[in-house]
Amino acid sequence: QTDPFTPDIAGIRGENENPELLQLRELVWGRGLPAGVAEIEMIERARKRRAFEASLPDIQDDPETWKSMMEMQQMEEMARRETEIQALQEQRLEVIKEALQARDKETRFVNEQRMEELKDRAAAAVEAHSAKIHHERVRELRKIAKARQNVGASSAAKRDIISEYANYASKTYAPIKRE
Repeated sequence: QTDPFTPDIAGIRGENENPELLQLRELVWGRGLPAGVAEIEMIERARKRRAFEASLPDIQDDPETWKSMMEMQQMEEMARRETEIQALQEQRLEVIKEALQARDKETRFVNEQRMEELKDRAAAAVEAHSAKIHHERVRELRKIAKARQNVGASSAAKRDIISEYANYASKTYAPIKRE
């Protein structure tokens, strides 16, 4: 949207050659208008400064009073500016603190995610190793069970070579053709 129209200020003839409205001509839409708290404070300071300048004695008449009044005004201005700078620094410090806290929170979250992933990996590795050991155990138990079954059967069916050669009717001398 376009900026509202602000007409040029024409000179006003009459009682006041320097009206307050002309002091505000640098305020334009988007830069000072609509007026916020900071702009209102600036306007009030400008009013006080003009009132102070109007109350100053002529420098030729009383230079000491003029000098002391100007020094007091400058000291007040410096004190005000220092408080403004301090407030800005505190605001910046708060922004930095918030950014650091956000970064720390994000870092903690990422670290927690990594720890969870590592725990899951370790648990999966332990479970896989346990499953492998269980499988090998079952296999070995089956081998042992099969070996126990064969122990009793193998002694009965064990071949006696001497008795086969001693007996001339054995399969060694006369094999059976159909078996």
